[in-house]
Amino acid sequence: GRSGPAYQIYFNPEGVAFDQKLTLGVDGWMDTDLAWDGDYEVATHKHPDRWIFEARIPLSEFDTQAASGDQWRVNFRRKQPRVGNSDWQTPIDYDPRSFGILTLE
Repeated sequence: GRSGPAYQIYFNPEGVAFDQKLTLGVDGWMDTDLAWDGDYEVATHKHPDRWIFEARIPLSEFDTQAASGDQWRVNFRRKQPRVGNSDWQTPIDYDPRSFGILTLE
């Protein structure tokens, strides 16, 4: 089954973040905590044909620690209304069991 919360973090070209914490409710639906506010270091670089972001997100934001070999369920998404979304995990849903696996080194 699902365990632990899921976190969504979006960055825009200005380096502004939208974030929320999602937990599985007793009714089986994800409960959204918009009051959760992560602490990030973000840098963006704009180019004529693209933009790039770099973010430093301390693991303490997720109330966890990590060790080499740990596997986390994650998804990466680019939301761009002009050309559509691009996801690592397709189709996108909020069930962490369907997310991709990131192995920490």
